[in-house]
This record gives sequence, structure tokens and C-alpha cells, in this order.
Amino acid sequence: ALVVLVLLLTLGSIRAGLVVASVIPLAMIGAATCMRLFGIPGNLMSLGALDFGLIVDGAVVLVEHAFHARLTESRRPEENESDWLARTCASVARPTLFAMLTISLVYVPVVALTGVDGKMFRPMALVVLFALGTALILSLTFVPAALSAAMRGKWPTRGSWVAKLIARFYPQVL
Repeated sequence: ALVVLVLLLTLGSIRAGLVVASVIPLAMIGAATCMRLFGIPGNLMSLGALDFGLIVDGAVVLVEHAFHARLTESRRPEENESDWLARTCASVARPTLFAMLTISLVYVPVVALTGVDGKMFRPMALVVLFALGTALILSLTFVPAALSAAMRGKWPTRGSWVAKLIARFYPQVL
């Protein structure tokens, strides 16, 4: 709910917020499937480290970039909306991939732990990696397609009032 609210305020679109929020349960399904495949029990220790902010990070980047591009650049005359969105999302796919991989690298040393520490923390790290991997795949495939369907003809023509307020005071805060 918080993700949808923040995106609604900053982007001005409940549809975009719902597209991003849909990544959370889908990534959880992917993580649960991997947990089942690898025999990791679902308990407080293995599921407690999941951070929804990390999970939706890639989707947020793609959606915010699409909104920014829609407001600041014009579409090529020969390009339909779906092609424009595919091109726009593809332009940030690589940075999104590397950002998610960087976040994932934090958990790799935890997977390598041995002894009691390994038994305790390895399931947690693996579940986070499963969720991040699923979220990355969803961000690069599902999110652009869902955004295209959700925003068809409903793109805002100007930025939200919250984004304008932030833009006004942000340079002064720095």
C-alpha cells in the first residue's frame, strides 16, 4: 500500500502504482517456488529479511523513467505507444540490471557462511536472492508489458503536484 501511495503522489497515477505493487506478490511467488525447489523452510528467519523496497526497486526505476520520458521527449512519428515504451524501458534496462545485481552481491558472502552462522543466515540470504532475481525478471519483462496495458491512452500530460513541490525545494535543501 505504501508503494502505491508514494507512486500515486509522485507520478500522479494509481495505475502505475498498481503495476509496480504487483511485482511484490509475484516476486514472493517466485521466491516461494525457489524455496520449495531448494528445500528452504518458510520461517521468520528465512522470510524476515525480505524488504519490499528492494523488491520493487527495478520496477520503480522503469516506471519513473517511462513517466519522465513521456513528459520530456516526443515520440517518433513512425512509433506506436507500445514501441515507444519498449524503447524507453530498454534504455534503462542495463542500469536496472546492474543496480539489482549490486544489491544482490551484498548477500553473496552470507550464502558462503559455514557452521552455525551458515545454518542460520544462509536461508535468509537465499530467499532474498530468489525474490530479487524474480523481481528483476519481472521488472524487465512484465512491468513494461503491464505498464503498456495499464497506461494505454491514460498518460499524464504534466507532472504531479508533489513532484513539482519536491523539485521546487530540492535544490535549496542540497
